[in-house]
Amino acid sequence: IGQMMAKMPIDPRLARMILGGAHFGVLNEVLIIVAALAVQDPRERPNDKQTQADQKHALFKEGDSDFLFYIKLWETLQNKRRNFARQHFLSWLRLREWKKTHEQLSELAQGLKLSFNDKKASYENLHRALLTGLLSFIANKTDEKNVYMAVRQQKARIFPASTLHKGGASWVMAFEMVETSQVYLRTLAKIEPEWILLAARDLLKHHYFEPHWSKKAGIVNAYDQISLFGLIIEPKRLMNYEKVDQVAAHEIFLRDALTTGHLGVTPPFLKHN
Repeated sequence: IGQMMAKMPIDPRLARMILGGAHFGVLNEVLIIVAALAVQDPRERPNDKQTQADQKHALFKEGDSDFLFYIKLWETLQNKRRNFARQHFLSWLRLREWKKTHEQLSELAQGLKLSFNDKKASYENLHRALLTGLLSFIANKTDEKNVYMAVRQQKARIFPASTLHKGGASWVMAFEMVETSQVYLRTLAKIEPEWILLAARDLLKHHYFEPHWSKKAGIVNAYDQISLFGLIIEPKRLMNYEKVDQVAAHEIFLRDALTTGHLGVTPPFLKHN
């Protein structure tokens, strides 16, 4: 993956997303989004016409993800002219830059022999592809109103212009964190914690606690707290402790199951002994 990314002269996070797009079979859509993220945002908000601009931009918004704005806008823009851009408060120059960047990235993907998809991307696959490049910008909703806990114990809020601003999604990923009077997460999407566990497999930290003999399961179980960059993804997952520490699990088995008779079953060796 690193060698492939090194061949792409773009931000490593964007390069990672492109490879994610090929892996999840959503490369077409990922290239549109990555090209948009690589250039300046085409939206314009003149001071005297902010409300009208917001209304026009809202036409391209989608429920759970700010990234889908770019897909919808891209599809609408086919065969549209400068006049359309002016009416919808979009910069024609930046739209052209987006198109040009998209062409370059598509050529790059073809040169690397990445596979393009025939089917339309599903929400899950598209956002799992994007997540591969955004693992340091995930956040979980706290008990405080509109406050999220991001990685490295940093608190942040959702940017007011985001489609998720009032949604209250439990888990989100963002393209950037911006610090003004407060820390804001910008360009967001709703995600599932399971996606993080799969995407960040080698970066996860595991803390095992409360190992105990489970009479019902017939094994020594423990709880696993899984975190990524200090942010707890899974607070308490039941797992087989033998896979973590076989020696300790064996001791617990001897002490709490065999000698006390709390085995739950009578194995043949015990009867024989």
